[in-house]
Amino acid sequence: MARKSAIEAYEEHGRSDDDEFGEFEPDVAAPRRPAEVEILLDDPRFVVVAKPAGIPTIPERFRKDAPTIVDAVERLLRRRDPAAPRPLVCHRLDKDTSGVLILAKDQEAATDLMGQFEAREVAKSYVALTMGAPQPPAGSVEFRIDDDPRRKGAMVLVSKGGRDCSSEYETLEVWRGISLVRVRPKTGRTHQVRLTLQHLGTPCAIDALYGSAEPLKLSAWKTGYRLAKRTVESPLIDRLTLHAESIEFRRPGSVEDNAAADTSARVRVEAPLPRDMATTIRQLRRWGAPGTL
Repeated sequence: MARKSAIEAYEEHGRSDDDEFGEFEPDVAAPRRPAEVEILLDDPRFVVVAKPAGIPTIPERFRKDAPTIVDAVERLLRRRDPAAPRPLVCHRLDKDTSGVLILAKDQEAATDLMGQFEAREVAKSYVALTMGAPQPPAGSVEFRIDDDPRRKGAMVLVSKGGRDCSSEYETLEVWRGISLVRVRPKTGRTHQVRLTLQHLGTPCAIDALYGSAEPLKLSAWKTGYRLAKRTVESPLIDRLTLHAESIEFRRPGSVEDNAAADTSARVRVEAPLPRDMATTIRQLRRWGAPGTL
C-alpha cells in the first residue's frame, strides 16, 4: 500500500471544526501558543520528531540560552527513561521551518547518519506555499549559490563559482496568487529549498530573507470579508511557509550493500502539516479560486 503524504494524512485525520474561520474575527487577536515537539519514531539508536516552527535546532548565535529542539527532545526522552542520553544533532532545519527532524542517541549512530547526509543518501521532501506558480509546473533545476556578502547568514544565487544545487519540484495546487509546491532537494545546501523556489521566480509566500515578510490573511481571498469594529485581523499564517514533509534514510548500522534489497533497512518518516499551514491551505481551497493566478 502506498504511503500517505503529510497533506493526505492531514486530509484524513488533521481537520477539525476549529480550522474554519467565522464571518468575523475575534475582538482581540489571541496569542498563538507555541506548538509542542512530537516524537514520530523512537528507535533505540535515534529519534525522529516533528519540529514546530519558531524553535531553533541548536542554540542561536546571539541567544545561547534560548530553548532548542535538542533541549525539548531530551526532556521528552527522559520522561520515558530518566537515564536517556542527550540527543545528538545529525542535520538541521531553519528556525521557522516546521517538519521532520532526526536526532541520534549515540555518537556512532550520529556519525552514520551525518555520513548519509554528506553522501546524499537521504531522500527529503518539503512542501511550501509560494508566491505564484512555477513554470513549467514540474521539473528539475540546477543552479549555483554563494554566501551573500551583504547579509550575514543569507545565501545568494550566482552564475559562476559558489556551490552547485540540484532540486526536483512539482506543483500540487494553484490558487489566486498562491501555489502549493513540493520540492525534493538532491543536494544539501544552506537554504536550498527556499533558493530553489526563488530561482523558479516563486519564492515562499512568506520568507523575510528571500521574499516577502507580509503574513497571509483571509481577507486577501474571501469575497466580502468583514471585521467587527475595533478588531484586528489575525493572519492565517505569519511565518516561513515551508514544511519538511518527509525523510527517508538507511537505518544506522545496516549493511550498506544490502540496503537496496532489504527494504527493512530503509526508514521513511512523515511529519503531518502543522496547524497554521493546514488551516491556510484549507482556507485557500475554499476561497482562493482554484486554478487561477
